[in-house]
Amino acid sequence: MAKLERSSYDYQFDQKNEILVVRWKDNSICTMATNHDTIEPMAKVKRWSKIQKEKIDMNQPHLFQSYNKGMGGVDLLDQSVSTYRIAIRSKKWWWPLFTHMINLAMTNAWRLHVMFCEEKMDQLSFTRYVTRHYLRLSNRAQASRNKPSVPPSIAADSLGHFPKKLEKQLRCVMCHARIRWCCKKCEVTLCIERECFENFHIR
Repeated sequence: MAKLERSSYDYQFDQKNEILVVRWKDNSICTMATNHDTIEPMAKVKRWSKIQKEKIDMNQPHLFQSYNKGMGGVDLLDQSVSTYRIAIRSKKWWWPLFTHMINLAMTNAWRLHVMFCEEKMDQLSFTRYVTRHYLRLSNRAQASRNKPSVPPSIAADSLGHFPKKLEKQLRCVMCHARIRWCCKKCEVTLCIERECFENFHIR
């Protein structure tokens, strides 16, 4: 096919399954399969001719014309996904599947937003908005985990604050090291090897 002239085509037909496969040479070689369309009647398309220095009419199989007229959802989805695709790479085999599902969800959510919301937003702005929203939620969750639930008045009253040995290792709320100690009264995990125990009760 690469050696043939432009607008040339070839085809094969599977009589058992009634599937037609057509290859047509345009700027590159295009291949298409169909179980309901045909090659004829041939359509006319405009293409630039380097020899004649102008646009000329070229023959195009009918199934390619039908595809161009009916293309829509899947092609628009692929285009939107490829525009702002997640660029983080990994050697895990499942990573491309995972990131592709996120890309699909983001694209579909943006389409729904455009369809049903009065405030219009382009795809990049929508992606940034959603990303910032989840980053804020993540920061709040991290802050709530790190923030002790003990009131300052109890933590600094200097009464009954003794270290207690734990069965499992946990993170110190001050330095985040793995330890087996906590305050017996506050029930907050704190280092006794460092100054975390003292600093927590005097701050």
